[in-house]
Amino acid sequence: MQRIYLDGRLFPADQPLFTGANRAFRYGDGLFESIRMFEGKLPFLSWHFERLQRGMQILQLEHLGLTEQYLEDAIRLLIPQADNARIRVQVFRKGGGLYTPQSKQASLYIEYSGLEQARFNVEQAGIQVQFYPLPFLPPFALKTANALPYILAAQERERRQQDDLLLLNPGAELIEACASNVLVQLDGQLITSPYGLSGTMQAFLQHEIPLQLGIPVLERPLKKEAVLQAEALLLTNAIQGPRWIRQVDSTTFGQGCFKEVVHLLNQHLAHGAPEEPL
Repeated sequence: MQRIYLDGRLFPADQPLFTGANRAFRYGDGLFESIRMFEGKLPFLSWHFERLQRGMQILQLEHLGLTEQYLEDAIRLLIPQADNARIRVQVFRKGGGLYTPQSKQASLYIEYSGLEQARFNVEQAGIQVQFYPLPFLPPFALKTANALPYILAAQERERRQQDDLLLLNPGAELIEACASNVLVQLDGQLITSPYGLSGTMQAFLQHEIPLQLGIPVLERPLKKEAVLQAEALLLTNAIQGPRWIRQVDSTTFGQGCFKEVVHLLNQHLAHGAPEEPL
């Protein structure tokens, strides 16, 4: 029977646990991480935990005793076997209140679903994508529960029947893809946008690629026109791993350093946890 973890206890996955007063439901008052388990190993946990901690500090969320080891122990309580899994870790504020919360204390919720592959796949045909200028959402015009830009992009991707979309800001600069960061291989460098969500896989690769592959990784704005001049475009995601883009609109691309990046990641999976984040 599938189970979930909530604040130190395991529950059946189909058991109702929250009311309509839950602050994650009402206001999106919380954070989440999507973590991948490989044959019972959590090689990128440090990167996820560091980002989770940073977010909790910004949102003024407190969870007594929440350390990286505490989180790993909670995950292993839920998934005791050596499994391949996609894990969702969510931290949300306890208590009620309106916009002004009544508490800084947070709950820890964990769920998972099984996966088949124990490594990232190097033999890929490449994916086809298109550019998508994100609709401008004035920050105070809508009462949102968060994630609306990604929902709009995902719906547009489905409507266009594309593998993914490259999201652009109003200045026609690259942000990210629907649920992945983008690495642009151009002039002997890998360039990533400063505007998107700082993904854990992206952060790991920014640290490891210069050390292991000798390719500089820079963070700077890129116009749509510059993206189309690239040698290769790679998408990075903590669950799916790297994917290479075969075509954007009518422009085609090569694999570039895609296979080297996948081999780098799989080498870390085979030989233990990667270095700690800086």
